[in-house]
Amino acid sequence: MAEDEGKKEEENFDFTPEGEAVNYISLDRAGLLAVEYARGHVDFYGPDYADQELVWKVLSQDENEDYYDIRVSYRPQGTFRGTPGVEQFGIDKTGNIRRRRRLRAPSRLRTRLFSPFAVIISAICGFGVVAFAFEGSANSHPTPEPTRIAVPPRDGAQTGRAEQLTPFDIQKLIFNAINDYKGGVLSHLTEADI
Repeated sequence: MAEDEGKKEEENFDFTPEGEAVNYISLDRAGLLAVEYARGHVDFYGPDYADQELVWKVLSQDENEDYYDIRVSYRPQGTFRGTPGVEQFGIDKTGNIRRRRRLRAPSRLRTRLFSPFAVIISAICGFGVVAFAFEGSANSHPTPEPTRIAVPPRDGAQTGRAEQLTPFDIQKLIFNAINDYKGGVLSHLTEADI
């Protein structure tokens, strides 16, 4: 019994059996050690991430009697849309990494081919292209010349040639015809004039 008590007292001291002092690391130092180790050993992530610059972040740090349990997230550097990967480190209190395992690989968000937003944008662009095409085809045809109507002179004299009316003359004729029509009786305009 006395020997058992002596061993327990020996285990409580911070010395190795050779008499050297044991340097324990803190929980925060264990988190930094896990990130440093991950940076130095990127081949663990496989060929998909071997040539990429990665970013790490300590997610959680837990301490039990013998080990520190550290969880670290990792993802490609820059704009990354998706869920970062997570790995777990088991580090003993002296700073030796005893376990490393990947819990989840990074996964990129996949865009849906027919998302409602994409359909709306596609429809707007399609209507714009169709409208532009119609506008272009309308502008590619020459504008027709105004129609000229030959009207015989009103004074009754036959000159042998027809008079060419301008749009202003046509408006004037219509205005006069409306003013001359009173009580259902036309004055001097015929139906051909109107």
